[in-house]
Amino acid sequence: MSKHQQLPLTDDQRQQLERRLTQATGRERRRVEAVLLYHQGHSTSQIATTLQVSINSIYHWLHRFQAEGLAGLQDRPRSGRPRKADDHYRQLLADLVQDPSRQWTAEELRQTMAERTGVLICHSYVRKLLKQMGFAYCWTSVTA
Repeated sequence: MSKHQQLPLTDDQRQQLERRLTQATGRERRRVEAVLLYHQGHSTSQIATTLQVSINSIYHWLHRFQAEGLAGLQDRPRSGRPRKADDHYRQLLADLVQDPSRQWTAEELRQTMAERTGVLICHSYVRKLLKQMGFAYCWTSVTA
């Protein structure tokens, strides 16, 4: 899309975009807005300024929409380091914590999980995982 070309949208496509605009959040919402603004006749530089993104991003989103339709505007999987505490790890952790015969410290959980899974994480991350999974972690007082 060099210079400004009209982006032809069917009524159905336009309605889908407008519906998606009310449902989408964050990055996807910006992409949908960009396509709708371009369809309305705004220039790529105006859209980039309005949405506070680069002109190249606008061109990229428009090309993705032309090639893939609404699906091209959705977030795609991103590369990055895989989680150490995957679903299997979390399930094992939950099983340990739910054992009524034992009360665990975060450090004990960390060590036991490392022995069972080979995955070593920080004890503070164990507490964070427990909270995410709906468990309450209680600090205990040490008596001499």
